[in-house]
Amino acid sequence: MDVLENIDYSAFQGEMMNEIEQMMGQMIDMQIYSTGTYKKYAQYSHIYVNNNSLQVTEKMAHEIKWLIHYVKETHLYLYEDYKDDMLEKFDRVTEYLPYLFDLYDTYTDDDRDDRHYFQPVYALKSIRQLLLPFRDCVDREKFHTTYVDHCVNVLEFYKFTANFMICRLQELEFDIDFMKKNPDRIQGYES
Repeated sequence: MDVLENIDYSAFQGEMMNEIEQMMGQMIDMQIYSTGTYKKYAQYSHIYVNNNSLQVTEKMAHEIKWLIHYVKETHLYLYEDYKDDMLEKFDRVTEYLPYLFDLYDTYTDDDRDDRHYFQPVYALKSIRQLLLPFRDCVDREKFHTTYVDHCVNVLEFYKFTANFMICRLQELEFDIDFMKKNPDRIQGYES
């Protein structure tokens, strides 16, 4: 009996507590993953372009701002050293913009009767063709100002779209983080 009383169970107890905490964390994660909030976040946090997943981030909004500046810029000959990088960025951004609009359009589908529609929608969907004359053109003086203004307006709408989706995703991230910190409140988020 003296031998049993001298055994130190603290290491074993610590291990057991760690395992229990890990199991509880996994259970909480499973509860969170089954909420409508998490499902909505998972559905809208990425766009898929040519079978590649792109996460919707603030970088997209910055790239759209860059594209607006690129379209407005009249002195592109100053950027000759960066031409290849600029064209790659132009192609990449104009390729994912229609997918970003589709994501926004799907997200706001429930508000269809309450929201203002950007007209014409085909201009949004064919943004690449709309901006193609700007892609490799150094002499921007030949573009009519109404055409440039129209392109900038379309891009401003895309910037709004990106910022809108980023804000909605940040709200969902906040809710998910709140659920992790307050597992007893997860029930309020379940669908």
